[in-house]
Amino acid sequence: MATHDYVIDNQSASAFRSDLNGALQAILTQNSNATAPATTAANMIWYDTANNQIKKRNEANSAWIVLGTIDEGAGTFTPSGERALATLVQAEAGTNNTAVMTPLRVAQAIDALANPADYESAQQVITTAASFTLSHGLGKLPSNVQAWFVCITASEGFAVGDWYGPIGAETFADGANNGVAIAMNTSTVKVKLGNFATPILNFSTGARGITYANWRLVVRAWK
Repeated sequence: MATHDYVIDNQSASAFRSDLNGALQAILTQNSNATAPATTAANMIWYDTANNQIKKRNEANSAWIVLGTIDEGAGTFTPSGERALATLVQAEAGTNNTAVMTPLRVAQAIDALANPADYESAQQVITTAASFTLSHGLGKLPSNVQAWFVCITASEGFAVGDWYGPIGAETFADGANNGVAIAMNTSTVKVKLGNFATPILNFSTGARGITYANWRLVVRAWK
């Protein structure tokens, strides 16, 4: 570690050599020291060993600008003002405009957009007031859960492959309970169908009705 005033005085040969070597050592070590050099100049570099920071003297020679911090143990350099890396949640949400995206986070965000449901159940056979307990495997409480009816045989004005929903806890004017009730925890989604037998509005006529054999229930959940 060395600093120098970078002035070589008139002196004896041995003192001159020592003075010159001191100046060269200061240059070689980036003026490394725990305290700032006593003599400064615009744009000079100082490695602050007390804080493991590389600093540059400003153009006015009035203050130090921190260029970044070195982690000696890890062998890494972090530039000053560097933005934090995006978390998985931030990458998938796509709303943060300051975090830095890595190639991994970009791939995860694309995957989340291409495959929005983190869990999708198999098609469940349905009947009036049926109950289901489904393991979602997300390892956490889902942020959103939806239940859908999937048409497997043309029925009620729908074609095979049509999805009806998402199904809410619907109550019609006559007080008949339709739709589903949903409960969830960190491992399962529980679904209870309504006890009224006409939870679907016919797509052609608008009348209520369902042929349960022509439909299946599918549950989707998101992290």
